Amino acid sequence: MSKIAYLILAHTDPDHLNRLINSLNYNCDFYIHIDGKSSLEYFSELSQYSNVTFCLERKSIYWADRSMIDATLELIKIALASNNSYCHLTLISGYCYPIKTANDISSFLNSSKDKQFMKFVDMRNCEKYISFVKNKWFKEPFYKGSSLPIIYLDKILRRLMNMLQLKNKWNIHLVPYFGSQWWALTPECCRYILDYLASNPMYYEKFKYSFSPDEHFFHTIIGNSPFASQCSGEIAIQENRGENEYYLTNLHFTDPSLLKWFTTKDFDKILLSEKLFVRKVSSSKSISLIDKLDTTIHNSDCSKHI
Repeated sequence: MSKIAYLILAHTDPDHLNRLINSLNYNCDFYIHIDGKSSLEYFSELSQYSNVTFCLERKSIYWADRSMIDATLELIKIALASNNSYCHLTLISGYCYPIKTANDISSFLNSSKDKQFMKFVDMRNCEKYISFVKNKWFKEPFYKGSSLPIIYLDKILRRLMNMLQLKNKWNIHLVPYFGSQWWALTPECCRYILDYLASNPMYYEKFKYSFSPDEHFFHTIIGNSPFASQCSGEIAIQENRGENEYYLTNLHFTDPSLLKWFTTKDFDKILLSEKLFVRKVSSSKSISLIDKLDTTIHNSDCSKHI
């Protein structure tokens, strides 16, 4: 049975990250990118795991910015460079948690070695989505210092620039696709991504001012590739299904708002989900829920596959 490579994007909550790794630590390796704005010292306890590799080329992450792409690409590169045999590279965040046993997750992904867990929609069919690439969005701060007055001025300036809706020169001859940031892809598919970027350097440059590129950068490459037929697939845009179209999630149970922190009040519906992970949970907001998930999942056979 092939291993799983978990690619983890994290920036805080080392206690939860440690617990997340412990819960998934079966037939797998972990590749972790810690936000460049965070101190690695807080995550030193993770060095106890022989199968944990930290990304040395750390990026400072900004919401809805291309920096998220940079961090994800670094994780893909170090996982592939390990030359280990993986069934999938599975991207999750430091605020995720498994809602199936690690054994079940491994068995499920190994039974789907020719499948890419990625859904996507054609951005051209939605005015909101297509604006993500047709307009310029200034999400990365111009000022990276610590002066609060300048930080506030920077935010105001970028907000005003976003309101101008300056046009982005999106002249890539690919169908633009949009989907969930969190996916599971085979090593062959991930190598295709790196090869495509090496052969088409301008593709990466086009995303400098796009909005939330982590939700369409990889999807556009794969949706226009030979691997598209192996994906969960292109689906029709569904209106009125909550902000950011949570129905596009692949392996994660999420709230329609994508903002809700789950607690024990949500335990029953989480347990009934056919997904593999829940997002979002943390050590401060969800500790009782995580305790209950651990007790129930590891002491029952009620896990279901998707």
